[in-house]
Amino acid sequence: MSQKFSTITLTFLLIVSISLSACSNSQSISTSPISVSTTPTPFPPAPHFNVTIPQKALLKNYVTVSAKAEEGTICRLTFIPASGEMLVMDTVANAGGECTWKWKLEESYGKGDGRLIFTINGVSDTHFIQIFKEF
Repeated sequence: MSQKFSTITLTFLLIVSISLSACSNSQSISTSPISVSTTPTPFPPAPHFNVTIPQKALLKNYVTVSAKAEEGTICRLTFIPASGEMLVMDTVANAGGECTWKWKLEESYGKGDGRLIFTINGVSDTHFIQIFKEF
């Protein structure tokens, strides 16, 4: 029985030795919490174009607005009056570095706030103009 016991003991010791050896060669597993940054990513600054817009405009009259841009730059103006219609106008900055738009305020546009969305080099900036039926 002692020989059987010693064989079992040796087998057991051999298994324990192999197991311990395998454990020491394996990578350790971390149970500590993962660090997450709580610093918010800053938003890019809001665009601010140098624009010229009259404070108010009159239906059935022409309105002119402009924006500064490098000469040759394609500029877009999207005009959305109170009625919700949409007028999209493209122009190119002149030698003085200015994009200018002029159009007639149709009666169908209605009185109220009109939205002017200037888009230059893929960046947009929104402004507003008051539209009156009469002054």
